[in-house]
Amino acid sequence: MSDGRTTRIPLQQAITACLALGSVSLMAQESPSNPVPEQSLGVVKAIDQVDDVNTTQIGKVPQSLRDIPQAMTVINREVLDAQSATRLTDALRNVPGITISAGEGGQIGDNINLRGFSARTDLFLDGFRDRGQYTRDTFFLQSVEVLKGPSSILFGRGSTGGVINQSSKKPMLRDATEVAAAVGTDSYYRLSADVNAKLSDSSALRVVALGHENKSTRDVVESKRYGINPSLRIGIGSDTEITASLMLQRNRETPDYGFPLLKFDGRLSKPIDAPANRYYGFTDDKFDQDVNNFNL
Repeated sequence: MSDGRTTRIPLQQAITACLALGSVSLMAQESPSNPVPEQSLGVVKAIDQVDDVNTTQIGKVPQSLRDIPQAMTVINREVLDAQSATRLTDALRNVPGITISAGEGGQIGDNINLRGFSARTDLFLDGFRDRGQYTRDTFFLQSVEVLKGPSSILFGRGSTGGVINQSSKKPMLRDATEVAAAVGTDSYYRLSADVNAKLSDSSALRVVALGHENKSTRDVVESKRYGINPSLRIGIGSDTEITASLMLQRNRETPDYGFPLLKFDGRLSKPIDAPANRYYGFTDDKFDQDVNNFNL
């Protein structure tokens, strides 16, 4: 019998009681004779692949850019084509901390300073030192990589400001052909060809060739460059891979020693009054460079 009084139950106890009743009801609805069927998922395989775009050969072995604990700048082929950078010095103008020097008459090859230190002996081609003093072309390059900071632990004595690595075009497992031509003022002509042939499922051959000729706004001055870069790649995708490449380049240039701005008339110096296309120098003075570079 009730005496008419109301019993108050705390809110927490009421919620707990409702949850318990709900659990008992669900358990009662489940029948042991009809168990819930088990579901199995398909096999998931994770496959990793080295991406050539994000790797570099600037170290002892190809490695990811993110694993290098120093500042690096990579000028890829797309940038070289967009800017029509035909020489290495043109490509390096995209890199902060690099200055280009001319030297005596500008005819000592590529004279590059990296972070204030001379990098003439810190130039590499596919990870091998390329210390020749010549004018480097970009016709066979896939990218230019600049590692900033002291690097003697990897590259020996020197390398104070950093190193510059030229990464050449590698054979690929597909057939491709590309031809590019350019014509400009001052008798500027340039023709390049890039042919890649798949030989088998794990080998390929690639040949890149160049013909370049241009004159200047000044008489007599001219530049001619010819080159070819055949490369063979065997064992692509296997544990052992062999790449052999030969880079042949011929440069024939007439130096431009500049234009004298002043003439001396007694004790006074006055600006020289002469046509801008006048050449000052020797017509038989030549800067010829023959480059034969074999890498394996």
